[in-house]
Amino acid sequence: MSDGLGTLTPAPPAPTAWDPGGKVPVSAEVVQTWQKRIERAQTTADQFYPQWERALTRYAEAKVSAAKTDINALLDYRHVESKKAQLFHKTPEINLSPVDPADPAVPYDAILPLR
Repeated sequence: MSDGLGTLTPAPPAPTAWDPGGKVPVSAEVVQTWQKRIERAQTTADQFYPQWERALTRYAEAKVSAAKTDINALLDYRHVESKKAQLFHKTPEINLSPVDPADPAVPYDAILPLR
């Protein structure tokens, strides 16, 4: 937008249909759709709650028993550490080659930081 003197001034922001941080008007159909999704997710999760609770109880009560042959291997959580490594898209490959410190051809001022 120009003010007639050759300079540009920004246009005022367009008014919004809703107040940011306030309630967003939603139709009854959308509310019903979301309620069905929530109920479906809750029904699916309820099938797994007993299994999750048993696994957490086994994990929380893991201790060394009197008999050394009875070991709780915590098999429910055996892949946790490997999954953490898989969170990264790429694992960097670092190739190092040994350098002879007595070799005068090695530019140490380019390799080592100045202290």
